Amino acid sequence: MNSIKSVLFAAMLGYKATIHPLKFKEFIISAMLTPLFTMLFYVSVKYVSYPSAMQKEGLVTVFLIIPAFTCIYYISRSINDDKYYGTVDILAISPTGLFMTKLLVQLFTLLEVVMVSVFWLVTLNYGLLASAFSFTDVLNLTYILVCASLSLVFFGLLLALSFSLLEDGLIVVNLAFTLVVILSTLTFDGEYSKLVTAVLPLNYFVEIAKGDLSQLPYGEIASISGIKSAVYLLLARVVYQAKRWILAE
Repeated sequence: MNSIKSVLFAAMLGYKATIHPLKFKEFIISAMLTPLFTMLFYVSVKYVSYPSAMQKEGLVTVFLIIPAFTCIYYISRSINDDKYYGTVDILAISPTGLFMTKLLVQLFTLLEVVMVSVFWLVTLNYGLLASAFSFTDVLNLTYILVCASLSLVFFGLLLALSFSLLEDGLIVVNLAFTLVVILSTLTFDGEYSKLVTAVLPLNYFVEIAKGDLSQLPYGEIASISGIKSAVYLLLARVVYQAKRWILAE
């Protein structure tokens, strides 16, 4: 009986992961755009010459931050709104609690995006681009894609954990992240700024303007500030290490 229950739970979880958090259309778009974005990033760093090392490092930083913030947007939106999970439907057969079920759904979703993205990466290269990239390049692209995605999954789970008791705080965090990314693009031309801001959750500015900041649970914000700071430092470390590895290529 337990094995049957586990199989049913896994099947339902996989279904909810695909349909609810990102929705089917967004899931397909994300899975198709990710390998294209990765190819563009790899070519920009590997084969394009830059007047200065600082410009090249700045480009790497932007390309690392964009997917990270896109991931944060999806995770925060999903965790902040249960309707993207449909968790009520699966709690009856779930061997885990509500919060763990949310994390599992998010993990399933992001891993599915990674697998589909790798498939499109290979298909685009050998099917549509007439093997424009060598086998080694494809392996490097896949390695970058998988490592970055898994790092973001890990970061997303930590971020979700830090906000298990503070859903309203996601608005504040998205505001902070948005400001940081916008400021980090001031050294680039307008196209970079447009590209970055297009994928950020700027709708949270509207929510903050409409809402009453006095209603935020400031006590809870203070109580978990240490966890949030550790998560931010972890993301900064991941981006820094990725930059060092890519620029050393």
